[in-house]
Amino acid sequence: MASIAEPLISGHFFILERERCMQFDQMQIHITKHAHDQYCGRVEPMNMEQLQDHIKSSIATGDYERRDEYIQIQDVWWVYAVQDDILTLVTCYGRSTLDLPRAVKWARQYRDRIDLDHLPYIASHSLA
Repeated sequence: MASIAEPLISGHFFILERERCMQFDQMQIHITKHAHDQYCGRVEPMNMEQLQDHIKSSIATGDYERRDEYIQIQDVWWVYAVQDDILTLVTCYGRSTLDLPRAVKWARQYRDRIDLDHLPYIASHSLA
């Protein structure tokens, strides 16, 4: 089932699926156990219910960016899939300001690896 995303002026993305539109913030959120475990190890410990609420809130406020199969929610990179009305977070790469989709593409091209446990992150707030 192929999905196509179109950016809107508001910055939200719609998924066109079976000739209908649905905003991410209207979808059910499912986080796999694997993604939850990775989030707890790479970002911060949080129970599944709290994490789902956190993700829903971030998506509802538009604090996400999506590219290909990657979505960055509050600076945390995930691999995701959409089926029917469900947004599934499949795996968590961690918090980073690195352009992760581009880095993964580069690593594949040069047969290299990315250390996901030590991704660079620069906080967006000013230290001054």
